[in-house]
Amino acid sequence: MADLPQELVDLIMDELQDDHSTLIACSLASRSFYHPSRRYIFRQISLGPNSVDAFNTIIVASPGIPSHVHELSIQRGTRMHKDWAVYSNVLPDIITKCTNLRRLHLSKIIWRKAPVPTLRSALEDTNLTFLDIKSCRFKNYNDAALFFSHFPQLKRLSISGSLAEDDSLGCLGRLRRWSAPTKIVLDELDVDLMEGINVVSFLVMSDHVFALRRLRVFQWDSCDDSDMLGIRVLLRAAALKHISVGRCCCDRHRAPIDIQRLQSLTISFTNYSEGILPAWITVFQNTPVACPLKVLTFLIVINWECELSTLSHKEPWIALDAALTRKEFSGLRRVVFKISFVRNTPFMIVGAAKGAIEASCTRLASAGIMSVEVPNDVEPIRDEYDGRLRRYWLHEEVPGYY
Repeated sequence: MADLPQELVDLIMDELQDDHSTLIACSLASRSFYHPSRRYIFRQISLGPNSVDAFNTIIVASPGIPSHVHELSIQRGTRMHKDWAVYSNVLPDIITKCTNLRRLHLSKIIWRKAPVPTLRSALEDTNLTFLDIKSCRFKNYNDAALFFSHFPQLKRLSISGSLAEDDSLGCLGRLRRWSAPTKIVLDELDVDLMEGINVVSFLVMSDHVFALRRLRVFQWDSCDDSDMLGIRVLLRAAALKHISVGRCCCDRHRAPIDIQRLQSLTISFTNYSEGILPAWITVFQNTPVACPLKVLTFLIVINWECELSTLSHKEPWIALDAALTRKEFSGLRRVVFKISFVRNTPFMIVGAAKGAIEASCTRLASAGIMSVEVPNDVEPIRDEYDGRLRRYWLHEEVPGYY
């Protein structure tokens, strides 16, 4: 096959970048596709105790491959190998060779001891801008702080679950203070506390490692009373422009946040969380000065176990519309309602809630808000704790309105 123009090759590769099987076929079909396809095939790599040696063999034979790796996922192995990443002799060498590594995902790894010097050195030499930690445990919060200090270039941090085997307030109170060479200045923070507590408080108290005052985007989900104090401190201290809130604003948090500086706000809740919508209506009603809010998004999940709730009644939506059409929200340009429901939910429940929300959209649009929408397709999900639900709730693209 004759060589194709580079512009055409680039266009094809851009379209196929997420289709690995087709990329592999293209790399074997034509020499024009060989090197460009490898850039995408090896852009995202996942390693576990059973695959790390095989990948190391590949990069020894083809030294150019590691430079294509931009995103690396390190997975936990079996019970016999759950600490493999800490003690691996091969992993540090792989990380060192991945000179363009920018995103690191760690899943279910137990860091009972500090990483061996070679791994610590390899991590310190990376230029990571995004770190995602899911259900990883350190022995205590001091070890967690030391681990994070290895990534001074970090801009985005995502944490799911607890960070310490002992995640009590007593252990948090024993956090030692020391001077990190360079503080981490985060732009975005995403925290899911469904299986963990005190994570936000740890980040706030670790001001010798983290500089959170420039935080621009904050997303949090499933917090309880133990986390609200840390969250409130962070909300007051940071210069936030976008907030995404999920399942943590209940009746006793009548004034969950100060929205006077926000440009974008996303609120997630289910139809049985009766206190959430009234609480946010109170916030909107009590905003005393002009608010720069431009985009407001509601992510709503209808639960089949509940009878018709306040979401199906027009009164709270009328109150919401009245609050959002006050002169303090004259800059509001877009309101979006995204509805999902748990599979097997009776159509009557879903239809009633959607009907009430569509009526709200009509009132908001007639009041002069430029864009108000409810998607026609209402997405079913397996259950409210489905892994897909978290992505649906919180991993929306942040609007570029700042």
